[in-house]
Amino acid sequence: DVPLVFRRVFGENGSCRVAFTEWEIRVQGISLEANLTVAPDGRTMVRSPDLAFTSGIGRIHAAPGVDAIPRVVPMGPGRVQGFVYDFDRIAYDRAVFDLDGVRLDALAGRLAFPSEGPLAYSGTALLEAPEGSPVVETASAGIVRGPLEIRVAGDGDDLDPRFSLEVSSPALSVAGFPLGST
Repeated sequence: DVPLVFRRVFGENGSCRVAFTEWEIRVQGISLEANLTVAPDGRTMVRSPDLAFTSGIGRIHAAPGVDAIPRVVPMGPGRVQGFVYDFDRIAYDRAVFDLDGVRLDALAGRLAFPSEGPLAYSGTALLEAPEGSPVVETASAGIVRGPLEIRVAGDGDDLDPRFSLEVSSPALSVAGFPLGST
């Protein structure tokens, strides 16, 4: 048994869906140059130094009773560097894209979804939301105003979620009360 290795596979206008119980992402207009390996057991690995996509949509199914969670979030355009899909894990070095007016710049992302065991993740992200961002409006029920910079770092799994969150703004107000930079 020998793996099949394809080097310099080009893809244009592709699409992808990654779905789990509590969330899913669909991305369209994918362009990439990749190496593709098919193992004798049928497992597939795709490695791309750089891929781009034109649009996508994220859907959040978690916590259905919490109105502050945006349920549908438009995505794109975007670029992912150092992308790896290896049967039960996805990893990237850097991903930069727009989420309905919020710029996301994520580093060292890892998502493992083994058939046995919990969904595990790690990575860091910087989200930059300008004044009037629809995502911030929804998430704060309209009480938070001002541009926001949100730094998130996480390393855990769905049984033991661990992350830190830091929010800053040069002109933040909550419920009309000015807080300045926090």
